[in-house]
Amino acid sequence: MYVASGDTPGLTTTDSDPYAVAVGGTTLGIGAAQNRLFETGWSDDFGSLAGGTWQDEGVSGGGGGVSGVYPQPSYQKGVVPASMAQVRVAGKTVLGRTVPDISADADPDTGMLIGYTETDSNGKPGRYLTVVNAGTSLATPLVAGLVADAQQGQKTPYGFIDPLLYRLAPTQAFHDALPVGASTPKPDRAAYIAPIDDFTSANVDVFDDQQRSQTQQVTAKGYDTMTGIGTPNGAVFIAALRRGH
Repeated sequence: MYVASGDTPGLTTTDSDPYAVAVGGTTLGIGAAQNRLFETGWSDDFGSLAGGTWQDEGVSGGGGGVSGVYPQPSYQKGVVPASMAQVRVAGKTVLGRTVPDISADADPDTGMLIGYTETDSNGKPGRYLTVVNAGTSLATPLVAGLVADAQQGQKTPYGFIDPLLYRLAPTQAFHDALPVGASTPKPDRAAYIAPIDDFTSANVDVFDDQQRSQTQQVTAKGYDTMTGIGTPNGAVFIAALRRGH
């Protein structure tokens, strides 16, 4: 099962199942040459301009965290830092199952442009429109699709893939999504969203905003509760799955 970590900061029930591949979200910057400019955890502080005053609308982003129900599975040991896996259960500090395992682009500011044909009330085709598709509901099929690519032509099915993913964690199969810091170029720290008509306002999304009181999550080097072990590194990821399997 490939399960989205959710589009609200925090942990949900289904993705924390240790037999699920939990997929988190990132904010991904693509350059004019189709190169990766930056990638960080999807956790945006949303601000809007109303009546000449900027209003902080709070944080939106991918889910993640540590489960107080499921103990840490063996495949996460040695990869997930103990500081991120600790949870209080029945008065004791134990290590729990952390989410997500892996991640992909999910931020609406950097999502995938899709097209569709509108239908009218009679079901007849109307206008062709393009919109941005995003959320961990985008990230999850992106990851599942890459695994399906890797599965093609193989003699046996991969089946449950989490143990293999974590064995590959320190390799080039994954791109590590890093936190936004002082060294991050200013254009890569936020997105300005212009009004689309006379009724909407200007907005600004500040990337990788980690307000622990709201999110209880963090983007960090290596494993973290925003992006897991990282994002698939394209063809290198596919080749690594085939070799590892």
